Order: sequence, then structure tokens, then C-alpha cells
Amino acid sequence: MRSKFQPLIHGISKGLKYNMSSFHTNKSASLFAGLPLFTFALFLSLSPMQGQDKATEKGEPPGLQAAGSESGSWPVFRGGALQAGVRKATPADKPGLAWTFDMGDVVEATVAISGGRVYAAGVDGRVVALELMTGDRKGKKIWEHKVKAGIRSSPGIRNGRLFFGDDFGFVHAVDASTGKPLWTYETEGGAEILSSVNFSGPSLLVGSYDGFLYCLDCKTGKLLWKVETGAPVHCSPAISEGKTFVAGCDGLLRVIDVKTGKEVRQLELGENTAASPAVDGNQLYVGTYGSQIKGVDWKAGKILWSYQHPVRRFPYYASVALGEKLVVAGGRDKLIHGIDRATGKSVWTFQTRSRVESSPVIAGSRVLCGSSDKNIYMLELATGKKVWTFEGDGSFVASPALADGRMVIGCDSGLVYCFDLNPAKK
Repeated sequence: MRSKFQPLIHGISKGLKYNMSSFHTNKSASLFAGLPLFTFALFLSLSPMQGQDKATEKGEPPGLQAAGSESGSWPVFRGGALQAGVRKATPADKPGLAWTFDMGDVVEATVAISGGRVYAAGVDGRVVALELMTGDRKGKKIWEHKVKAGIRSSPGIRNGRLFFGDDFGFVHAVDASTGKPLWTYETEGGAEILSSVNFSGPSLLVGSYDGFLYCLDCKTGKLLWKVETGAPVHCSPAISEGKTFVAGCDGLLRVIDVKTGKEVRQLELGENTAASPAVDGNQLYVGTYGSQIKGVDWKAGKILWSYQHPVRRFPYYASVALGEKLVVAGGRDKLIHGIDRATGKSVWTFQTRSRVESSPVIAGSRVLCGSSDKNIYMLELATGKKVWTFEGDGSFVASPALADGRMVIGCDSGLVYCFDLNPAKK
């Protein structure tokens, strides 16, 4: 089953697709005007935006290094509260396929991993817990829970509870050990939730297509506060230094105090966004539907730079991965981009055969990313050179999740793949 906007979007974009061989270029950035909101709605496809690791266990992590700390978990959509999409360990050049599990329907949500378990969700409303290190090549299911609506919101796990949103506008909490429902919270008007949860202390934050950002108590599901934005909230909120960051369909970056729900700053981005922001210190990075990646100083309230490919003008739907020197982004231009974090200049690009809506992950000196061309790519972080590729059974819109030396990612055929990232060490 495809999401309800997919046929429309496919028809609009079909004539724009073309194939090119792999290449690497060094290009400078340029500015480009943003798309209006009604155009954004036509382009927007419905893919998801994300135990706990030590970086998020006590709330907001102190910096990027904490977000990339090695823990045996991938608790939220982008791996941590900063949404940097980073892990320290470099995988072997030839990962081995450990197992596949058939969900039976499209998987757009990125899995969560904690305590040796993988938590996967599908557009048919199924949520399953799988054994991460199983020797069964077909995967081993521990429990299954089903809700009435589809799920494209990536699940998040904290303190033994699993949280996710659904297409009917409900936020769910289930027991991570058993799958037993604990509570549900109904958002305004039944609008779908494509945003993925993030955590700050005892609270979870999640956006909705009703235009609100919600803060709920993890234990009870009680509403703590909500903030109305000017348009649907597709992104997952980043969290740092007691603040949460939402880049929305209204073209604004909002900085909100996590404890009070008070908006402390707005910054005009100039374009609508669906991608989730990544934060490190006072710096924030996000892709837009105006074909740009923007570097922002959120404390100073100014845009540091705007990157745009000199030729290919396509939206950025995937969220960036944030390394120490490079920002890595996948685009609907079929490219994976390596961008100098300090200057916003292009360092390299890598050509895939279809749009890239899977958000990349930086793993040591490598980049891992899926594509709608049915491939998972491993690239050299410094150069963008291809190291390894795996062709799957369907398109990859979900993003990689890394924990305990494994990479797990679902595709639109319903298969969830688990790879051993260091098979030679076994």
C-alpha cells in the first residue's frame, strides 16, 4: 500500500526523473527562492520523519559528540535528541546481511533499537518487536501490536516505553517488553502525525499536521503544553540546551522553551520545510523545499549560509547528518551531498538513480544512506566515493538505525533488513 499522496506526487515528478552515472563535483552554493505552501503540499510525500542512550537519558545532551556516543541503542528517529544522525564507529567495507523480516506492508518509519530489540512500524498499523542479534535469517518476532491507523511516525523508546504517532492523529504509548497498550492521546482534529517523537527529561515532543507541536508526559500521556504554528508540522523536533527546534511548513524556524512551551525566537527560513533540523551548540542545519540546505546560528537569529546545487533544483525531504566538518544531505535531485559545515560550499556529490528521501547516517569515516532506487549506499565521508552498495526488494524511504554493530532499515516492499556491520570480527 502506498500513502494517499503518492500517486499524485509520482505523476508530478515522473517527468522530472532522469538517470546519470556516478560522479563527484566541487560546486559553490547559491541562493534560490522558496516554494509557496500550496506547491509544497503537492510535492510532499508521506514518509516518516525517528531503552534510551546516555546522551538523552537525562534530557538534553551537551553537544554533538554526545549524540554520536556509542551506546547499544538508536532510541529515536535520528539517533538522539540533537538529531545529528551520527555514530562514532566505522563499519567494515562489506557488511553482511544478518536477517530480513517481512512486515507484510510498506515500512516508511525508521526503526528504534534498544536493549537488543528492534521496534518496527508499518503503514498497516502494525508495530513489532524483533530480536536484534537473532541467528534466524527470517528474523525473530517477540511481540506484535496493531492500531487502527497507519504508522509513518518513527517510534521512539524511553524508560521501557515505546511511543509513536499514527495517521488518525493519536499518540500511543506501549510497554516495550510486551507491546501492551499504556495510553493514547488524541491530537486536534484527527490530522495525521508524520513527525517522530523526541524526548526531554520526562516529556515527549511531537508535531502534527493539525499545526501544533505537542509536549506530553511520558508516563501518563497528559498534555503539558502545545504550541500552534502556521502550518502542518512534518519535522521531528530537535532538542538542545532546554530548547526545542521546529522547522515547519510555514517557512519559520521556531525556538521553544521545553519546560514552559513559550516561543523564545523565530527565524524566517524563506522556504517551507519537511526535513528535521540537526543541532550542535548554537548551530542548526536543515534542508528546505526551496532546494536549499541552510546553516543557522539559532542563538544569534541569523542564517550563516545557504547551499544550493548550481543546476539541480529539487527539494530536500531527508534530514541531514551532521559531522564535525561536513553536513551530509540526500535530495530529491537523486544526489547525496557533502557540504562544508563552516562555509556551506560543496565538497562532493554522489549520484544515485532515484530521489533520496532516506536520511543519511555518518558512521565514523563512512556515510550510510538508502535511496528510492532500492539501494543502500556506503560512501567515504571525506570524498563521497562509493565503498559498498546493497540492492533491496523495494525503495528505501526509512533511514538507517545503528546499534550494537548492526544496521537496521525497512523498505516499501515491507522487508526490514538487518546488517552485521563488522562480519569479519565474528
